[in-house]
Amino acid sequence: MKIARRLLAALALAWAVLLFDWRDASRTAPVVRQSFRVVAPLEAGAASAPLAPPLPVVRGGYGPTKAVATRERDPLRARALVLRAGGRTVAVVLLDVVLVPEALSRALEVRLADLRLDAVLVLATHTHSSVGGYDERWLAQAVGMGRYRAEVAAAIVRAAEVSVRRAATALAPARLRTRQTRIADWASNRSTIDGPIDDALHVVLVERPNGARIATVAVVAAHPTLEPRTTLELSADFPGAAMRRIEQSGGVALLLQGAAGDAAIPGRGAGAIAAAGERVANEVADAASQALAPSEPSFAFARVRVALPAVEVQPVRPFVVRRPLSNLAQHLLQRDANVEVLTIGDVTLLAVPGEPTALAARRWLDGPGTRVVALADGYIGYIDAPERVRAGTGESPRAWFGPELADAIGEGLRAARP
Repeated sequence: MKIARRLLAALALAWAVLLFDWRDASRTAPVVRQSFRVVAPLEAGAASAPLAPPLPVVRGGYGPTKAVATRERDPLRARALVLRAGGRTVAVVLLDVVLVPEALSRALEVRLADLRLDAVLVLATHTHSSVGGYDERWLAQAVGMGRYRAEVAAAIVRAAEVSVRRAATALAPARLRTRQTRIADWASNRSTIDGPIDDALHVVLVERPNGARIATVAVVAAHPTLEPRTTLELSADFPGAAMRRIEQSGGVALLLQGAAGDAAIPGRGAGAIAAAGERVANEVADAASQALAPSEPSFAFARVRVALPAVEVQPVRPFVVRRPLSNLAQHLLQRDANVEVLTIGDVTLLAVPGEPTALAARRWLDGPGTRVVALADGYIGYIDAPERVRAGTGESPRAWFGPELADAIGEGLRAARP
């Protein structure tokens, strides 16, 4: 009994110590790692490759208990667009996965070192019915991705590498045409009644001088969670369905996620996936038919390293539990992250490593041709507006950092656009 009392006293003392703020709240200024802009004749190539994950495999994107998929219902793919002008080359890679760990991006860069690319930007479609098990981070394994399997990560990197190499081999003269519009009645705000959503549609057509399609880059925002979480099969969800339909017009389609942190569309199952994919593909086709005349043959890229604010475990509200957990989580979560800015013709993509809400994304936009894209080159969780985080509303109960996160990301994006 005496030992038990001493143990309880020690635990109480440790908990009391953890009620103090032991987190490091200091942040350094954003550091520009890369930056260039090129105005010169453009070359482009695009390609795709099957992800071919080792089956059976756990599905990523949901908490316990996770479904283990035994087959692919529709093919998961890696898609790549390679752009070259004025001696600079950038590869944009889109994977049919829920998120892209920064370690995976760096592994791909190593595999592509012989191509001497100036930058590789890796993004996820955010489908919640793709593979898990490829994120080494302990917290990611526990919360949403399942036990790490090196062979799953290797399959994803291999598919991404193949797609980039094929695209680089296909480099040839190209032109750009763009169109910006909106998708009416597309999605709703899942956490705030009548709250704002990112309902914009941006389309960049990458074409040969004779008009033949090389690639269609489009940005829409909505969570790809139409496949039921317990289904024992893998699916690219509506982004995959949309890209397959768009590719029927020629070239490779890359459907990037916008500020989808709080955007949801109705429906569940194969029928809903097909309907949403068809809707997006039709909207992209309409936009493509009205695309502007060829824009300036240029592109620009910048990568900035941003120091993140103190960890604040937003899912836990009571202070007596939240502060100790935040102190402990400070050692489990990354302390900095990349943001990137990619300009293709008339469209500038602000790439962030998480799930921003529409309200948070509005803080970063500075013109009609600017668009936030999510799930890029890392994952730091949900990013909501500071006032929502302080109030515990919107998507902030799913976030892992304090209210300063959106402004920290904004500082990095501004540093990328001098």
